[in-house]
Amino acid sequence: MRKYIYHLLLIVFCFLLLGFSEARAASLIIDGPSVVSANQDFKADVMIDAAGENLNAFEGTVIFPANLLKIKEIREGGSIVNFWIEKPKEDGNGIKFSGITPGGFRGVLGTYAGEKPGKLFSIIFSAVKAGNGAITAGDVRILLEDGKGTPAETSVLPLRFSVEESGTASDSAQLRDINPPETFRPEIANNPAIFDNRHFLAFTATDKESGIDHYEILEVKSKQEMGNNAGNWIIAESPYLLKNQRLSDFIFVKAVDKAGNKRTEELQPLHPKKTWYENGTFWVIIVVVFGILNIVLSWKRKSKK
Repeated sequence: MRKYIYHLLLIVFCFLLLGFSEARAASLIIDGPSVVSANQDFKADVMIDAAGENLNAFEGTVIFPANLLKIKEIREGGSIVNFWIEKPKEDGNGIKFSGITPGGFRGVLGTYAGEKPGKLFSIIFSAVKAGNGAITAGDVRILLEDGKGTPAETSVLPLRFSVEESGTASDSAQLRDINPPETFRPEIANNPAIFDNRHFLAFTATDKESGIDHYEILEVKSKQEMGNNAGNWIIAESPYLLKNQRLSDFIFVKAVDKAGNKRTEELQPLHPKKTWYENGTFWVIIVVVFGILNIVLSWKRKSKK
């Protein structure tokens, strides 16, 4: 009897452990409205609940019913991902993604005790016709920040929704991004492993709404030239090899979000060119010339005597 009770307690203990492990599993959550109208645009957020774990890599495919929904836009603004290995993009009836967060993600501090989920990216859908469906995810893989790349236990919480017939005009205004990217600080650096130790520019900007679309760079000798070089901006990515390795130019970096809003940051020349009156060589030449003239004039005066 005692042996039977011992085995029973052991089984119960194992079930409790399994239940605890499941409750602590990280979750990929699709968050959005449960009821929409035909011809209406709506936003679905792909979220991560770390459940107390420290996570640093996320990949998978968001799957949606193509007969009910159409993708209008994918936004990475406000993402917890610092570096995208594969930016979220449409692939058939899914959206593939893969990214990492160096240092890990445990959760965003919430208004309650504990932490809340963080956003990977957002999807703007347009409802095509009436019906019921779900937005879910497959091939989800989340890794722990443990130095070993250990896969985290993961669950998926899909968004179940219904599209109603009584559709009205698309309410895109609520989803429109009218704000520029946030301020950012480009940095000039050099490294033997990058561009053969030549000077390059490193930069990254954040846009919390639609996400960054691209960057543009302009190198000019003076601020006055900026307006005259409106068409000479170069679309670039970080790191960017600087044309002027003497670092005597003004550098302007423009971040453009997916809605077309822009933020431009300026870098002053690290080694500005000196004007003629600031140039020491110029004054040395002047002194030498005047010295020679003085010697010549003195010699002529002595010759006359």
